Amino acid sequence: MSCLQASRHNEAAKLLVDTARQLAAQKVQPMLIKKCYVLAALEIDRFRERTLGHNMDSATAAATMLNVGAATGTATSAAAQTLAGG
Repeated sequence: MSCLQASRHNEAAKLLVDTARQLAAQKVQPMLIKKCYVLAALEIDRFRERTLGHNMDSATAAATMLNVGAATGTATSAAAQTLAGG
């Protein structure tokens, strides 16, 4: 059973980062290394969504994980929405 099938997103992200580091040491194509890092970030994002709930936006989730006050998370979320044109 793979890491993704078992919903072990943290372990999958760690494996992807390790793979990217190994590829970088071997001087492989930079785009392949970048893809590994992006996939690792997506796995971490899936983990956050699953543990923090689907109703939180990413700015509020990040603020919650960093134990930042709710006002800061809300302000960050509002700023992100304003920049996105929403």
